[in-house]
Amino acid sequence: MTAEPLARGDGRERVLREAVRLFGEAGFAGTSVRAVASAAGVSPANVMHHFGTKDALKEATDERVLGALAASLKQAAAAVLEGGDPVEVGTLVGDPGVRGYLRRVLLDGGAAGEALVADLVALVRAGLEQAASAGRVRPGADLEYASVQVLALTVGPLLLGPLLPGFEAGTSPTSVAARAEADIATLREGLLRS
Repeated sequence: MTAEPLARGDGRERVLREAVRLFGEAGFAGTSVRAVASAAGVSPANVMHHFGTKDALKEATDERVLGALAASLKQAAAAVLEGGDPVEVGTLVGDPGVRGYLRRVLLDGGAAGEALVADLVALVRAGLEQAASAGRVRPGADLEYASVQVLALTVGPLLLGPLLPGFEAGTSPTSVAARAEADIATLREGLLRS
């Protein structure tokens, strides 16, 4: 799955795209239906026609972004385990609206944030277990804690990006994929020498 659903489209798609961007920038509570409608170039009534309530719009944006992220991460994890390229995640997370939305979901917590973290930890854990069964993980490694470490390594830059001068500028799909490859190299080869 790619970021295609966030591309330009009809009114419903524009509403979703702008809701992702605005929820990411100002949070759910800080974004009005009127603001989403204005940014999407539609009336507030049009937003209500498509989604019914602001909560339903939030559910649709969660489904859109978090569903796309989960699918991309599964594809990327499979590719990495097979020696492939994690560029699919780079394509999705290279979208500034998606990055802001994910950052907001993770920092705001709540049900969506907790579910995202639980899904990410489970995905990483499954990948590490698969790698361990193939003999590609150091014997005796604590896979539970390693799952959290891998998640921190890969999600940390998403959260810290706005605080690092110049970092957000390097978020093209190619840059994100290059960073993912650097993360993988760190995991495979380590960083420090004895």
